[in-house]
Amino acid sequence: MTATKPKSLARSGSLSSLCVMYGAAIAFGTTLVVSNGIGPAGAGEFFRLMALFAIATSTAVFGADTGLVRTISAQNALGRYSAIPRLIRYAVLPPLALSLGITAVACIYSVAVPMPHEYAVALRMSALFVIVAAVMSVYFGALRGLNHVVTFTVMQNVLLPTLRFGAIALVVFASGHLLDLVFAWTLPVAATALLTLWVVESYMPRSKDRPQSEAAATTPQESAHSFWTFSSARGVATIVETILEWIDVLTVTTILGPAAGGVYGAVNRCVRVGTMVEHTGRIVTGPSISAALATQNVDRARQIFLATTRVLTAISWPFYLTLAAFGPTLLGFFGKGFEEGAGILWVICPAAMLSMSAGGVQSILLMSGKSRWQLLNKLSSLAVAIILNVALVPLWGLYGAVTAWASALLIDTFLAGYQVFRLVGIRTSLTEMAPALTLGALVPLGCSFVVLTVVGQGLLGLVLYVILLAPSYVALLYYFRTQLGIERFLASRKGGGKGAGTRSALAHQLSIQGENTMSKLSATTDAPAVSLREQLHRVWRHKMIVIITIVVCTLIAVAFSFLAPPKYTAKSSVLVNPLVTDPAAGGNANSLKVDISTESRAAGSREVADKAADNLRSEGVDTDSKLTDKLMNSTKVVPTSQTAVLDIEVSDSNAKRSAQYANAIAKAYLEVRQNNLKETITDSVKKLDAQIKQLEDEDKNNNGNANSAKISQMRERRNQIQLTSTVGGRVLTEAQPPKKATGLGHRKTALAGVGTGLLLGVLIAYVYDRMMRTVGYSDRLKDLGIPVQTVRPRSSDEDTLLLMRRIGSPDGNLRASNISGIVIVSDSPALADQLHRQLYRTIPSGKAYFTDYPALSKVLEHYSPEQVIESNEIPMVINLADEAPLSTLLRLSEACRVCLVPVGELSSRAQVRELFSHLRTLENTVSIAIFMDTDPEKEKVDGATA
Repeated sequence: MTATKPKSLARSGSLSSLCVMYGAAIAFGTTLVVSNGIGPAGAGEFFRLMALFAIATSTAVFGADTGLVRTISAQNALGRYSAIPRLIRYAVLPPLALSLGITAVACIYSVAVPMPHEYAVALRMSALFVIVAAVMSVYFGALRGLNHVVTFTVMQNVLLPTLRFGAIALVVFASGHLLDLVFAWTLPVAATALLTLWVVESYMPRSKDRPQSEAAATTPQESAHSFWTFSSARGVATIVETILEWIDVLTVTTILGPAAGGVYGAVNRCVRVGTMVEHTGRIVTGPSISAALATQNVDRARQIFLATTRVLTAISWPFYLTLAAFGPTLLGFFGKGFEEGAGILWVICPAAMLSMSAGGVQSILLMSGKSRWQLLNKLSSLAVAIILNVALVPLWGLYGAVTAWASALLIDTFLAGYQVFRLVGIRTSLTEMAPALTLGALVPLGCSFVVLTVVGQGLLGLVLYVILLAPSYVALLYYFRTQLGIERFLASRKGGGKGAGTRSALAHQLSIQGENTMSKLSATTDAPAVSLREQLHRVWRHKMIVIITIVVCTLIAVAFSFLAPPKYTAKSSVLVNPLVTDPAAGGNANSLKVDISTESRAAGSREVADKAADNLRSEGVDTDSKLTDKLMNSTKVVPTSQTAVLDIEVSDSNAKRSAQYANAIAKAYLEVRQNNLKETITDSVKKLDAQIKQLEDEDKNNNGNANSAKISQMRERRNQIQLTSTVGGRVLTEAQPPKKATGLGHRKTALAGVGTGLLLGVLIAYVYDRMMRTVGYSDRLKDLGIPVQTVRPRSSDEDTLLLMRRIGSPDGNLRASNISGIVIVSDSPALADQLHRQLYRTIPSGKAYFTDYPALSKVLEHYSPEQVIESNEIPMVINLADEAPLSTLLRLSEACRVCLVPVGELSSRAQVRELFSHLRTLENTVSIAIFMDTDPEKEKVDGATA
């Protein structure tokens, strides 16, 4: 495998941005599933474990991933490929040791410190996966350093979050237990880690060291000491960054309770969706900036920084303004109670916008070796965050936490920006940034003002706002693409890399002069980068597949919405009474608290469902023999955070029956709880009576009253137990038959069908396009790295003239261009004949001798192909079609130095690829595929005429 070649920054950026947007979206969806499934309190507990897992992983990795990004990309740029395996060994061993230590400490802590059993088991389980997560993160850094940014982004932002989303959705649907959620969150890490190890091994360079610049001779070799000098500072900075990300969530959960932590965590996740754009910019530009600075190309580093800053501003500002303007509606998607955090968005969103407008200052600091500066910046921010969180959260609640977050973010941005602008010397001007800042602010503000004034903040307003903003903003970005620098940024796809330079040179140097240069060009032609726009264009070629899929999915969705039975959800609320005394503790006074999580599981147990089913059968409501299973599958018990209230929700196809089921579950739960209390009291009284009798018998046998005091205390305790209330609670709100069915409704279901059909249709069209065995269109040849020229039959020989210019003979005088001849070979004789005739019309009379293989084969019986070509004073244009053996074809092509391969839509892609694999072995030979855009019927007529 050759060394990793530089890739187009624009292509990597576009594909990586799509992957990161997908990852952010599915992570957002995961948060939605968790919050809607287990409520604010459960979500708060889950966010706390997520925070601890993230901090532990960052501590174990200790910056080794970023160290690999910097060192591997730098060594690649300098041509030192043999150093890369050694760097990976430097990076893996310390994180392994650290992760093992962290796991041991967490396990000991969970056993030594009193805590709920479920939480302790969940803590130990997540700690075990810290080892796997650390190794995965280190190899992620290796992928980035090898400049396989898209592969890394797919692994981190597509594969891992998708697996997590699927696992968590199943757990929330099945049980919703904290332990199961943690298992669903951590298990996908193992699968992703294994795949990452295999991918990194396959991408490792195998070629010998080749110094790429004079800097390679003066730059010292990377050692373990130098690697960890950089990485350890970055490791502390990463740990500090992770703590900064989660400290406010942990503080809010600890001081204000899990429910408040869940609300604040939802806000945190929303804002972090926007910061993923900056994270993508750091991933995409990191290796390129490091390579530019390693080769002392400061101007290139500044161009990358400016382009990144513009993109960050153009994308992030509309997002944050939308989040602030429609906060209540967006947070409402998380479930009931989460909209309480909408107000704090007006504090953090402006701060995040200012941070984004500073651009990729963090990447510049890291890739220029200033990790210690960044460490000091992060430590300053962390100190501010800790002080303000401790001081303001007890006073201002959520607003105190978000004030601490915004202050820490702005301090970090100001310090990093000052260091990059003043000390490193890379900066942008206000004039360069003005278009992006203006559009990013004014367009969303104008659209939101209109919608909020006319409609309001509701769901309808949000939909109208998106419909108004999206097309107008995209149109303005396109109109001002020059001022925004978008054209220049995208132009790097065509002119930025080695492959582009090679292709450009190939277009101008295909004459026979300079044989060595042409040999290298022909041998090293690679598949060009395929942009997102080109991929979409290829899918659009099969638009009928997309349209048919949309129609089918829409019809299925509409049919389902009409044929599927409606679902009605009724809710009954129950107040759970605390115990005044605890019979199990011998009648001691209880703390008057209810473990609402335990009670919610009890209400959803089979014992309660059995009791409710018996009651419903006795009342004649439902006599189904499988009623218990039906109730368990259709019942959802939701504990209300920081209260003793349970919401019992039951779904059924009949509105009245759903209400009857919900009330039956509520009644059965209270009855079961009351019966359990009575049994506990009875058992406790019996035990005390037995103990009293035993003491009385001892005094009777001893003729004394030594145990009289104990007997008196135990009788008093028995009286207290007998006075314990056995009322388990009461129904606060009885379920009423719902008036409307739950679900999307006909219109929304149809829209969902359209959306599903669009996604599925695009996927089917793309897979069909990739699996086509025929050539189909010219771009598929470019995918194979085959030079291609399109020749249309009705182009009045214009395309043929362009072809002649490409092979180095624009006037058709082959001999003057040192071309000995042209070989035409194709699996379609009709296409070969057509190109043969078009060349005959284009090449001036007397400048070439036109022949075919049947006529030439007689001469080849006596002379070699080389002798035939060299002995002919006039260059030959030979139509071999599909008749000549492969050896003869190759020898003639090498002697003529030009081989043209006509192909059509129905030509075999595999055969063309195999043929060019042989042609590439020829020295000083230009081989080009000629895509003949020909009508099949006309092709048959032309073939017959010939």
